[in-house]
Amino acid sequence: MSIKSGLGFEDRLIGYLQRQQFDVSHDPTLDHEYKIDFVIRKFPGNPKFHSLGVQVTTKPGEIQKMQEFASMHASEYRVVDKVVYLEVDPRLDFEKGVGHLIAVGLSEFQFNTAHQGDKMVGLKINVDMTYSIFDIAAMLGSLAKQELALRTPTAVPVLSPETKEAPPQRKSEPINLDSAVSAIQKGLRGDSVRQPSGPKLLGFINAYYRTRDHGFITAQTGESYFFGLTGIADGELRDRLLALPNLDWGASVDGTVEFQDAGKTRPNARYPEAKAVRLAK
Repeated sequence: MSIKSGLGFEDRLIGYLQRQQFDVSHDPTLDHEYKIDFVIRKFPGNPKFHSLGVQVTTKPGEIQKMQEFASMHASEYRVVDKVVYLEVDPRLDFEKGVGHLIAVGLSEFQFNTAHQGDKMVGLKINVDMTYSIFDIAAMLGSLAKQELALRTPTAVPVLSPETKEAPPQRKSEPINLDSAVSAIQKGLRGDSVRQPSGPKLLGFINAYYRTRDHGFITAQTGESYFFGLTGIADGELRDRLLALPNLDWGASVDGTVEFQDAGKTRPNARYPEAKAVRLAK
């Protein structure tokens, strides 16, 4: 039976782990407030108690959900000792070894000394029935770079009738992935220092809520930024946002935007705020 929905898959996975003698518990509060679908407290044949939280998704590479999970569990205070962001390819057949593969991957993260100091990782179950344990910060940086490249239009050279040569094109600065990964890793650890008016950053609007007139930008670093309509410094972009359907769901907006990092402008804010947001030229 192929995997069709995250909820149905989660129930089957919990049932499988329990049959394999994993001590698994589920608490709606953990799910709602901490993005944890279930917690593993004991592993088969091991007398020690553990506290491994798992969030399940059947939508690999979903930036916003991964960002929310990373932001929730980046602080030093945690409700569980370790957390795993579990991505499963929806084309897989659960009855053909997927549960076993997940059990192996979770056990490796818990007991392999290579991950002894890790508190948060991603575990991806691939369509070819392999798995990989990945760094969430690095993955977010890579996904954001790919998404930004897709949303950035490529200029088409116009040939001059006289010279038949293309006029010089302005070159955009390439995204330095190493710097991007370093930046988001610092952000997840909470040791980055933000300036109220930093340099211009590039990103894309992954969700704008017209009923509330605020939204979220994914930067080239992979980090999320909150912004309100008052933070828009571009008339064209403002018109595009106001023209979105007046529904209570987040709409993505085509194109690349540039903005300034204003830091966390509100007490207990989860995300830094983007100011002077405009369409990138």
